[in-house]
Amino acid sequence: MDNITSNTVWVIGDGTNINYWSDNWLGELLAKALNLPDTVCKTLNTKVYDLLEDKCWLIPPIIHALAPWLIEEILAVFIPLSPLED
Repeated sequence: MDNITSNTVWVIGDGTNINYWSDNWLGELLAKALNLPDTVCKTLNTKVYDLLEDKCWLIPPIIHALAPWLIEEILAVFIPLSPLED
């Protein structure tokens, strides 16, 4: 079961059920890509919804600073035009 879970990727709908940092919606966990310690990860509760504005991505400054290669990957993730459930 762990193998299935580790290879599962969220499909973004309205973004209210997906943790931006610790859920796999990009093909990899952002917290892991940024090498954030587990103690920090436990405090990150931002939902994908919080980083969407007018159907566009808001890229947090930490990604610009530490992992600029992720920006294009994030921008390539499809955002539905009408709200759907994740």
